Amino acid sequence: SLGSFGVGNLQVMCSPSAVSTKEGFSECESKCGKGDCCLLPASDPKNCAEKETDMCQKVVAYCAILSLDHDHDGKVDVEEPVAVPSADSSINEKCQWDILSSTDGYSECRDACAPGNCCYKDSSTCKVTNPEMCMGYNSCKILHVQELVTLPSAVSNIAQLCKPELLDVKEGYNLCKNACDPGQCCVEPIEACKVENPGKCSEYNVCNILHGTPKSHPSSIESKIVTQCNTNALSSIEGVQECKDLCQPAACCF
Repeated sequence: SLGSFGVGNLQVMCSPSAVSTKEGFSECESKCGKGDCCLLPASDPKNCAEKETDMCQKVVAYCAILSLDHDHDGKVDVEEPVAVPSADSSINEKCQWDILSSTDGYSECRDACAPGNCCYKDSSTCKVTNPEMCMGYNSCKILHVQELVTLPSAVSNIAQLCKPELLDVKEGYNLCKNACDPGQCCVEPIEACKVENPGKCSEYNVCNILHGTPKSHPSSIESKIVTQCNTNALSSIEGVQECKDLCQPAACCF
């Protein structure tokens, strides 16, 4: 017997959007498993198709979507046709970074963008029937592309760790880089991430030495010249040639 199976709940759990994820597919599958008496052979004493005719018809209808997992990846790729409405006339103003910094502002932008969600969904759960309308929701990309990052405080000795002279060796460079990594978003392109507490970025200013090539870094021209054009290096023919090759691009300076 199906007892209090709850067909209404099944309709939601086995909707195309629900089964488009592995978690949703699993929940639908589990729910449908409780109605498997509808699918048993008529000769099986546990068959409930005749006793629960109306209920079983709905179970068969809603659970049929599970058979569309053709590639057996635990989810169903089902496209629902969606007609996107015109965007809110003030959507550009609502979806600015300074507005998103507050909870209310973020909610206003998200709500204004909701009717156009299908324009930016990565999954194939929907297909826009009027894609020209998506242009009105361009401001919503801010919700789908950029990552909001809350920076931790920089370590107290970050300035000492990132002194130029310490970057000449791999160990020193890595110590500075590890200290700076939590503040990486401060120097990333705005398309990649957005710092929620930008005041913290000033604590990572010393990390600018890692972006670009500091004069004292082993890969800088200045450092290479000191290494390859000193007295010891010039004591061999090979050393002289290496120094000459290194200086050749700037020969007109001399």
